[in-house]
Amino acid sequence: MTSDANSTSRPLRILQVLEPSGGGSGRHFLDLCHSLAARGHHVEAVYSPLRAEETFLRELRALNLPAVHAVSMKRAPGRTDIAAHKALRAIIRDGRFDIVHGHSSKAGALTRLRLPGPHVPRVYTPHAFRTMDPTLGLAGRLIYGSIELLLARLFTDHLICVSDDEYRHARRLGVPAETLSVIRNGVDPPPTGMAQTVRASFGIGSDTLVFGFIGRLSPQKAPERLLQAFAHAASRIGDAHLVMVGAGELEGKQKQRSKPAACKVEST
Repeated sequence: MTSDANSTSRPLRILQVLEPSGGGSGRHFLDLCHSLAARGHHVEAVYSPLRAEETFLRELRALNLPAVHAVSMKRAPGRTDIAAHKALRAIIRDGRFDIVHGHSSKAGALTRLRLPGPHVPRVYTPHAFRTMDPTLGLAGRLIYGSIELLLARLFTDHLICVSDDEYRHARRLGVPAETLSVIRNGVDPPPTGMAQTVRASFGIGSDTLVFGFIGRLSPQKAPERLLQAFAHAASRIGDAHLVMVGAGELEGKQKQRSKPAACKVEST
């Protein structure tokens, strides 16, 4: 899928589809669209405006892709999925794509559902299966696990996991090993001296031990577990800081929990 356009392979027409439109999956999506386009491939993007972050939209527009499509997709299953599926099907039909790549469970499901017969290859990246959510009950795990297995076995040409843990989870769901690959997310190295700049911005000395967290402050990420672990570690280590970078519905609660003296937390 990422063959260099300067090689003997012809440039591909690729459709990238994402529902959350932000967070870690949004970062992955933007980087993938940028890199594939830079290699000479024709890349079009589909995003959902319902949960789109403004920073994500600005970066997506700045990529200057041949086409960017807005299709309203809700995270929870519902009647609106019918209209979203029809819109995606029309985009796929008219775009004459070589590959359709769905990101996250909703976009992954809507891009893969199709009638039997010849089709454009479908690739799926879950960015953490819905069944990996620690707040999901037993009934939810059975329902979503069955859906993921059915889609993987009948409608997926390839499934890309972003970690070994996600790969092992997919195998426990029953996804065939030959359908799976692990491609870890890559990030650009920070500029030289960035660590000292960040420390100085929080008034943290260069010799102080600092723990870091970057992610959504949401139940799925369970940031309260990190605070509990840090409070325990800090009581033994002494001078230590925890810097949490992120936002979400649990942000207020985590700031309240970070107030005890043993838990020196800077949140931004």
